[in-house]
This record gives sequence, C-alpha cells and structure tokens, in this order.
Amino acid sequence: MEYRTADGHVVDDALLDQEAEVFERGERPEGWRAPAGRPVSVTLPAWVIAEADAEAARVNVSRRAVLNMWLAEKAEQSGRHRRSLATA
Repeated sequence: MEYRTADGHVVDDALLDQEAEVFERGERPEGWRAPAGRPVSVTLPAWVIAEADAEAARVNVSRRAVLNMWLAEKAEQSGRHRRSLATA
C-alpha cells in the first residue's frame, strides 16, 4: 500500500518497514524531522480504535501515526487542504 505525506512524498509499506527498523535501533531515518502540528483530544468509537490498532500492528507503527495518516488522507481527499493553502 502507498501513503502520501503532507508534503506530497509517496511512502510505501517497504519504506515504512525500513524506517521502523531504524527507529527501533534508536536512530532517525535520513531527512526525518518531527511533524509540526498541534495536539488535539478526540473521543472515538471502540471499533475505530480496534481498526487503528490492527493497522498499526500490521505496519509496525503507533496508533497515533495511523490515526494521523487517516485524518490527513481524508483531509486531502476533501480538497479543502489544497484550497486553504492556495488562499494563505
């Protein structure tokens, strides 16, 4: 499966696996930087948490990473993200 980062880079499962191995060794992948953002608190149904946990285990990342990815994908699909950047 492929994922697109907020800055437009395409990331596939193989790359995620490689980066996970680097993080497990206590290192940072080349060019990695912490994403900028603001923390939020949300209440989600149990089935959403279960789905996020299953996906996180499958790709060996945190639940938070999966939820962030899902939310970013949905925002990009809506097109509002691009429109807000164009007017900024």
